[in-house]
Amino acid sequence: MRGALQTWGAPVTVDRLDAFVEPDLCLAHFTPLEGAIR
Repeated sequence: MRGALQTWGAPVTVDRLDAFVEPDLCLAHFTPLEGAIR
């Protein structure tokens, strides 16, 4: 996910990924990049 967000130029990165919280659900926790405009 980090590579995809970086390629897209997103102002966030993935801080943590919780895989399979439920059988069909993963949770991605995002954090803003240093110097990103909000």
